[in-house]
Amino acid sequence: MNIGLSRDIKFIPEMEAIESVPSFRNLYFEIVVSQKYLEDISISEIIDLCEFTSDVNIIGIRLSSNILYDLDLVEKSLYILDELKAKFLVVPFFTNSKYQVKDMDKIFELTANYDKTICIETLSSKFFLPIKYITEMIDKYTKSVFGIAYNMYYNRMNKNMFNEIGENIEYIKILYFMNFYKENKLNILDNMGEINIFRLIRYLHRYKFRYFLILDYPDITIYNLINDIEKIMEFLFSIKEK
Repeated sequence: MNIGLSRDIKFIPEMEAIESVPSFRNLYFEIVVSQKYLEDISISEIIDLCEFTSDVNIIGIRLSSNILYDLDLVEKSLYILDELKAKFLVVPFFTNSKYQVKDMDKIFELTANYDKTICIETLSSKFFLPIKYITEMIDKYTKSVFGIAYNMYYNRMNKNMFNEIGENIEYIKILYFMNFYKENKLNILDNMGEINIFRLIRYLHRYKFRYFLILDYPDITIYNLINDIEKIMEFLFSIKEK
């Protein structure tokens, strides 16, 4: 298991400053971008992005909109991932979206050629594709090309959330953690939270989860998260040592 942090694209300049924090050398990062950003970014801007992030571990790009209906945009995303030496493209899939996947076979072929993985983010099952249908789609292809990005905050009303995570652990490449109490989003280690991240790490370790637990705080400056992240990294190290 690895710990990562979700970062909005506007916080990319922070990347240069975190090299001085020793525990962050083993921290992974996901970059959150909009569809418009992907559409507009130029080759020179992609080069600049790669330079900004050259000394940190980037695992992927995350979008809040489904781009799988647009093969050109999917390929552009995969190209950017390749330049960043990253692996995952995270997208949601709206059940009632007017834009549906036109050709999953072509997306599979494109993604496999780039040696990347597309992760479908599990959000509210009321508006997004339920996990059952995502796993069925993955089984039709392969777990190396398609996977699940499980969002714990948006599944907080699911009383069987931990069982669902355990049952689908082989499909989950990214697990998003945001501390919360009811609908209120809290700091990572706030004692009011409904999920204790240290217990979560123990739970995932027991299931031999080997991918990424992402701290889902993309819009908070990293300087407000440093102390919590250092404690989490130290705890994970101690778990791995046992």
